[in-house]
Amino acid sequence: MPLALAMSVNVLFIAGLVFIPQLWTVVEYLLPLAITTFLYIGYIALSYIANFLVRVLTKGGLFDVTAYDFFAQLLPAFALAMVGIGLSAPSAMSTSDADMLMFLTKALAIQFTFFGLGLVVLLCQGYFKDFVFDSKTSPGSYALVCPASRCR
Repeated sequence: MPLALAMSVNVLFIAGLVFIPQLWTVVEYLLPLAITTFLYIGYIALSYIANFLVRVLTKGGLFDVTAYDFFAQLLPAFALAMVGIGLSAPSAMSTSDADMLMFLTKALAIQFTFFGLGLVVLLCQGYFKDFVFDSKTSPGSYALVCPASRCR
């Protein structure tokens, strides 16, 4: 679904610029809407990927590689690529200087992505419940990301 949504937004944006007269003159006002839309689609894609990774990494043995040996496994990568294209297009079409903004956006996106994926895994493993708020708390448990007793 995220791949179809991202491709649809890209197609609608291009079709609008081709078929709506004088839309190019107000394109700067549409760019924040496009960025917001692609960020939301990226959130949907990352939530699907996070749910899959958490299920496979925490429960184990649920993903049979031989049963899924076709190109459908690349759809999440294509979805994130389309979201990336959609997020880069507004900066390419913008007339303002966006080099520093793009660098900071990429850096923050990488940080938030790994923070989100790590948080989802820790929540699904019950790390905070056991090692932060329960009787297993200790000064060392706050520094551990994957305690040996939980990762088997």
